[in-house]
Amino acid sequence: MEAVENLMEDARVGNIDALYELLRSTPFILESFEHVQFMDTLLHIAASEGCTHFAIEIISLKPSYTDGLSPLDLALRNGHRETVSRMVQVNPELIRVKGKRRITPLHYVAQTDDVDLLVEFLLAYPASIEDLTICDDTAVHIAVKNRKEKSFNVLLGWLQRTDYSDLLDWKDEAGNTVLHVAASTNQPQVVRRLIKRVYTLNEVNTEGLTAFDVVLRLPIESSREIKKVLHKAGVCRASLLPSVYSKAQFLSSKEYIS
Repeated sequence: MEAVENLMEDARVGNIDALYELLRSTPFILESFEHVQFMDTLLHIAASEGCTHFAIEIISLKPSYTDGLSPLDLALRNGHRETVSRMVQVNPELIRVKGKRRITPLHYVAQTDDVDLLVEFLLAYPASIEDLTICDDTAVHIAVKNRKEKSFNVLLGWLQRTDYSDLLDWKDEAGNTVLHVAASTNQPQVVRRLIKRVYTLNEVNTEGLTAFDVVLRLPIESSREIKKVLHKAGVCRASLLPSVYSKAQFLSSKEYIS
């Protein structure tokens, strides 16, 4: 009973790590929620408290996984490359299985710079490039956030040769495109490659910031180069962009209604 109460409290505060710690010590605890009232399920608790990530985690959860890791994840993280390759050959769909925080095996290899496995996964299941983490990160977001230039180069080359090139304009939950991420982490070489391939250079994130606005938050001395690259490409501050209607404003406008 105490374990169930602890789990309900984890749902209220959105503590994903505590959820998995409890699952390790009490693997079948989730079965307790099959018999509770409808309004008291973990998903309802997390949703009612606005714990978005915890709610998504429960939706995606595979209770039989160790620490939220699939069998393929475990083989990957323990360095069993031959096992990984054979498992993928037998069932390529394993590449898209979401583990803790909705991280897939493709996301994992993107952040470790294991470009050989990255290529193997992309060839085995091309659509896996579309999978998102719990924070709406693509594999490209992950590679750039972790400064994994080799992974980024492979992913960029893959996108150029497939029908997924628009993925470079996808946004994470904070509204950041890969260009925002490269700018915020001060990676001018990555920015140089991106500005030639993204469709919209002046996208704004949820704070209303363009990639140039993000760079202005960096130390002046270390950000001179990246500012020049962005400026030359036509990336500007959001305050200099034409006013953009929200969808609600557009639909409510007199011109549209008439």
